[in-house]
Amino acid sequence: MLTGWTIAAHAVWITDADMGILKARGTGLAHNPSSNMKLSSGAAPVVKILQRGIPMGLGTTASRGSNNDVNLMEEMDMAAKLQS
Repeated sequence: MLTGWTIAAHAVWITDADMGILKARGTGLAHNPSSNMKLSSGAAPVVKILQRGIPMGLGTTASRGSNNDVNLMEEMDMAAKLQS
């Protein structure tokens, strides 16, 4: 399943074993902090993910009920505040 160019979104409940698989497969992650907060699903362990060398970017989720906007500056602000 995780072959080729794959980017997984959210990664809120990711385990150490999951991170090992993602690293081995070269899978990237998209961190969507505002969406995760609005849905009360938790926050991705960004520092731990980056320490493992897993590529991670920042994303927006514009679907209804999830975030409702695509403001990347807002996502950067929220991501920084969540990991403090």
